[in-house]
Amino acid sequence: MNRKKSKFDSQTFKKLMKFMWETNKVYFSLIIFGMLVTAATFSLSQSFLGIVLFNKFLVPYFISGAKKFDWYGFTIAIILLGLMYLIGVTCQFVASRLSISLAHSTIQKLRVSLYSKMQKLPIKYFDTNLNGNLISIYTNDIDTLREMISQSFPQIINSIATIFILLFLMFYYGWFMTLIVLLLVFVLMFFSSKFAIYSGKYFVQRQKSLGKLNGFISEMINGVKVIKVFNHEQKSVSDLTVKNDEFYKSDFKSKAIMNILFPLFMNMGNINYAIVALIGGVVLANNGHVGTLNIGLNIGVLVSFLQYTRSFSNPIATISQQFNTISVAIAGAQRVFAVFEEKEEQDLGTIEIVRERDLNETEKELLAVLNLEKSNFYYKMLVDGKVIFKEAKGQVVFKNVYFGYTDQKMILKDINLEVMPGQKIAFVGATGAGKTTITNLINRFYDVNQGEILLDGINLEEIKKSSLRKSLGFVLQDTSLFSKSVKENISYGVENALKEDVEYAASVANADRFIGLMENGFETELENAGENISQGQKQLLSIARTSMLQPMILVLDEATSTIDTETEKHVQEAMYNLMNNRTSFIIAHRLSTIKNVDKIVVLDKGEIAEQGSHKELLAQKGMYYKLYTGAIELD
Repeated sequence: MNRKKSKFDSQTFKKLMKFMWETNKVYFSLIIFGMLVTAATFSLSQSFLGIVLFNKFLVPYFISGAKKFDWYGFTIAIILLGLMYLIGVTCQFVASRLSISLAHSTIQKLRVSLYSKMQKLPIKYFDTNLNGNLISIYTNDIDTLREMISQSFPQIINSIATIFILLFLMFYYGWFMTLIVLLLVFVLMFFSSKFAIYSGKYFVQRQKSLGKLNGFISEMINGVKVIKVFNHEQKSVSDLTVKNDEFYKSDFKSKAIMNILFPLFMNMGNINYAIVALIGGVVLANNGHVGTLNIGLNIGVLVSFLQYTRSFSNPIATISQQFNTISVAIAGAQRVFAVFEEKEEQDLGTIEIVRERDLNETEKELLAVLNLEKSNFYYKMLVDGKVIFKEAKGQVVFKNVYFGYTDQKMILKDINLEVMPGQKIAFVGATGAGKTTITNLINRFYDVNQGEILLDGINLEEIKKSSLRKSLGFVLQDTSLFSKSVKENISYGVENALKEDVEYAASVANADRFIGLMENGFETELENAGENISQGQKQLLSIARTSMLQPMILVLDEATSTIDTETEKHVQEAMYNLMNNRTSFIIAHRLSTIKNVDKIVVLDKGEIAEQGSHKELLAQKGMYYKLYTGAIELD
């Protein structure tokens, strides 16, 4: 299982490297080149120190008794050594700066790509994932990559390159001493790799726990008023403590092992240095022989080797130090790339719903030739390779519709319903009856399991989703306003909206009255997604926004129970203004508001129990009568 986990981690790492490469190939290449040059210059400078300075200048003069010291050659050697260090420092500085730039551009591109991907995912993905967890992926998991790219990435390249270069030089100058050093290193690396695999699973768990914690905090902040009303403060603190403890435990376990190993790696250089110095001194005292074997050790080689030994432990210590950062980053990258691997929303529709005002001159001429009835919307389709149009009226027919969010449990069963153009249809029923589910099928957030839904005789699945949704207007309980101006909220989704159109939409929704009382009118900025206006005013703006779209079909989810009587009157009037001459579906929560609709559909456990007008259903004294009189609870 560990091998499988390790392989998965390596795949994630490869994906991250590929993403970085595609973000900026030049920076990526220069960082690697710069760190390779840095590793090479620092490693070779240690050979230069021992082999050149000691063996060619210091040893001949101080030990061999040369009469004249070669100051010219020694000065040139010092200058060359300084140049090597200067080149190394310069390359390291440039590579580090490029790493920071690459980190920023990669994170920026990753966020945009992730957001773009999320826009293409089906609504089911968001229904089955906590908002806080998705936010955590978008923020925390991506942020873990910043430090890894800007710091860990160049340091790891430098460390790995240094290890290989030093190994080559060590074997070249003293294979016997190298084997002694590697013996201790391999023993320590063996145990550390076991600990790393063991602790690796906790880094993944850490990110998951962090996502749950953020999701919980997000819910608590959004629901703070409910928490206070129900005196739930202490319980929410207790729940937070539990989730915080889960995160703390996984965070502690993920870092504890490496916090133990890192000091060992840091002191490994001192241990190796002492062992090499001791053994090297003994070998030198024996004229470079180990028994009868001449290993060719001299003072210059020993000086270089002592530098190699200490330097060899530094990159290993650096890798161990960066292990936490890399592991957290890879765990975060797993969650990010998991979103990229999600299946995007499928749309096999080919028919478009187009607005008459959006047609070009050629298409308008074709409409005139076809002699179609005047309509605000038309169906645009290809028939035998030719573009044809068909007027859109707004008739909706459900034929033997079955639907379930899972195949095991059907939410809607054998729904048969015909809605004529311009009719107002209200859905009523107890909680869980399937009212909202029907509207989710109309806008194709979900497709039916069995049966079909026809729009003017055309199967919904033959119509492009984006085109269909542009022809629909929604007024939901969750008003979802944005921290923008009133004008921008009303014209949301409409490009280059004219001022007079925005004002007209506001008047249709009865929102112009309170907007006129605002200090800056339509330019008034909504704070914190509309917290500076009342709930009723939010609903009126939501209605105005839908009116701005001039939709073919309306879906209204009533929410008048949370506002005062006067505002409710304005909201009801605005809704009926909006529904005028439009096919409309109403999810009713108060039966008193739907007396005048054309048809009321009573749902019970996913089936149509009865349908008819308000008077007809009361006369039947069936389920609607019981709901109306309070014998059965509505929502």
